[in-house]
Amino acid sequence: MDRFIESLLLGFPIPGIFLVQQGDSSYLVLDGQQRLMTLEFFYSGELGGGQTFTLENVADEFRGLTYRTLSDTQRRALDTTFIHATIVRYNISQGENDSIYTLFERLNTGGTTLYPQEIRVALYNGPLVELLREFNELPDWRDIYGPHSERLRDEELILRFLAFYRNSDRYRRPLKAFLNEFLADHRDLQDLDAEGLRRTFRETCDIANRALGKSTLRPGSQVNAAFADSILVGLARRLEIGPITGLASVTAARESLLNDPEYLNSISSATASEERVYKRLQIASEAFRALP
Repeated sequence: MDRFIESLLLGFPIPGIFLVQQGDSSYLVLDGQQRLMTLEFFYSGELGGGQTFTLENVADEFRGLTYRTLSDTQRRALDTTFIHATIVRYNISQGENDSIYTLFERLNTGGTTLYPQEIRVALYNGPLVELLREFNELPDWRDIYGPHSERLRDEELILRFLAFYRNSDRYRRPLKAFLNEFLADHRDLQDLDAEGLRRTFRETCDIANRALGKSTLRPGSQVNAAFADSILVGLARRLEIGPITGLASVTAARESLLNDPEYLNSISSATASEERVYKRLQIASEAFRALP
C-alpha cells in the first residue's frame, strides 16, 4: 500500500480501474478495489484496528508521513492525480452476457488474473449471488469444503450444484457459459424458490457431512468438482423422496461409484462434455436413489 501512495506522490503512471455499471446506475469495482481502499485508508489516516496509516516502506522524503502531515505541494500532487476508470455498461436483456464475461476474463491488470466466479460476482451481482454467499457460510458446508477460498472456488462449486440440480437437462458446453447463463437468468431469483433451495442445500450438506465429511467433494485427497457436483446432486434428488436414515448406506453408495469404471471415466477426463455430465449425474442419482 505504501508503494502505491508513493507512486502517486511521484507522479508515476498507475494501472486504471475497471467498473461495471449496474441496472440501478451504481458501479461495482471489478478490478482496482485494493487501490481504492488504500486511498480511503490513507486519506482517513487509519488502517484496520485503529492503526495509523504512516508511510514506511518508501523513499526517505516520504517516510513517516501521513496524509495530514504531507506538505502542501505533496498533498496537491496527490489530490490532483487522475486514475483512469474503464466503465462497462451492458444490457442483460440484449444477450450481452457472454461478450462482457469474455472481456473481463481477459483482464490481467496489475498482474492479477481474475477467476471465473470473481467475474460473475461483479457482472451478475444480486439476490442469487447473496444466496450463494449465505450458503457458503453454512457450518456443514464449511466442514465439507474446508477453509474459505480467496478466489471464490467454494462459491462456484455451490453455483455448479444449483445449476445442475435445477437445469441439468439444459446443459450445453462450455461449462462457464452454462453457469453464466444460470446466474444471469436467475440473478434476482426469478423462477427460483429461495426457501426451497435453502432447505435442499442445508439437508444435502447435513447428510453429506454426517455420512461422508470431506470425502463428499474428494474422491482422493483433492476437491474434484465433477465428483462433487454428482454427489451433491445425487443426494439432493434422493432427499426429494424423503429423509435418508442410514448413514452407512451413503458411504456404501459412494464406494460403489468409485468402483464403477464408467462413473470414474466421467469424473476423470473431458468432464465438461455433455455426455460425461449427463452420465455422472445419472449414475450418482441412481446409486443414491436406492438408499433407505
